[in-house]
Amino acid sequence: MNTQNVNGTASESTESSGSKPIRVHRVHGDQRPGFFPAYFYDQAPDAKDFLVCWFRHHCKGWQGGYLEYYAAENGAFFVAPEFEQKMRILIATSHYC
Repeated sequence: MNTQNVNGTASESTESSGSKPIRVHRVHGDQRPGFFPAYFYDQAPDAKDFLVCWFRHHCKGWQGGYLEYYAAENGAFFVAPEFEQKMRILIATSHYC
């Protein structure tokens, strides 16, 4: 996979748990089309629209844009909108913001 290393591990998480850090890689170029099918299977055609809707709902300042895809060596993944400034995420049901 053509990826770039990204610091995706909080230092305090490995210090307190004593476990090995999990490496996270940004997914680039020709690997991007296979990202959603690899993780969302038959839901892949709707996954990007779902995530864009989720970001717009929970990040009031986000008006759309490029999404970065990340894959972790343990099989986990995440998607993050690309933006320069800090963005507030408000998820009322979890009481975190």
